[in-house]
Amino acid sequence: MALPRCAIFRVADRAEVLRFYRDFIEDAPDELSVYVSLRTAPELDWVPADLRGAAVAALLPFYSGNLDEGERLLRPLRSFGPPVADLVQPKPYTAHQALFDATVPHGWGYYWKSHYLPPLTDAAIDTLAEHAWQKSSTASYTLLFHLGGQIARLPGDYSAASGRDARHALVINAAWTEGGPSHPDIAWCRDTFRAMKPYSTGGVYVNFVHNDEGEARVRAAYGPQYERLAHLKARYDPGNVFRGNQNIAPLT
Repeated sequence: MALPRCAIFRVADRAEVLRFYRDFIEDAPDELSVYVSLRTAPELDWVPADLRGAAVAALLPFYSGNLDEGERLLRPLRSFGPPVADLVQPKPYTAHQALFDATVPHGWGYYWKSHYLPPLTDAAIDTLAEHAWQKSSTASYTLLFHLGGQIARLPGDYSAASGRDARHALVINAAWTEGGPSHPDIAWCRDTFRAMKPYSTGGVYVNFVHNDEGEARVRAAYGPQYERLAHLKARYDPGNVFRGNQNIAPLT
């Protein structure tokens, strides 16, 4: 069992919530991860009726351990503010994993950009708080993933994975039901990405690279491992047959 779902705060408190979040996770044990969702509260049954359609900041904790210890660790998060809705409760992992599936259905339009971030500075928090809700679609949202733990303890050349020094993955997601490739939230996504770039590590998680970003961004995803992977590609796939991905071209 785990302690999933979320504590929801109104955006009037957004910078304060993000600063609390930064301090709260500073010494979090490996068993505890907390994500941030900056969005319009969805029209879902588990969202309180008076919050649906409101601009909110939601903190989504996941603790994989003893429930009593999890309750103790999460007490400061659940009492800060306090939140306008405390929906944290024990649930199976599969329920937590599917929490927002209904907000990203097949058939909608999606566009995203992402950064790896170091520990959040006040300037990064203020910039994120300023831009995150300047969207036009209620379906668009921004996520801040909490990283670290064992992956951060391994050396940078341990595997193909890069970004082991990152503290967060920021993902800015434009989503819409009408408007196609001209939807204004695509521009919002790009603007927010540019605004947050000064606070990034320069890297990105490869699954969060959009298909319009080019080789430079793929290189950023793999960092110093890119050349090693290009050598391996030349050895095992010199014809670049496997290229329907964020492609690493064979080193020639």
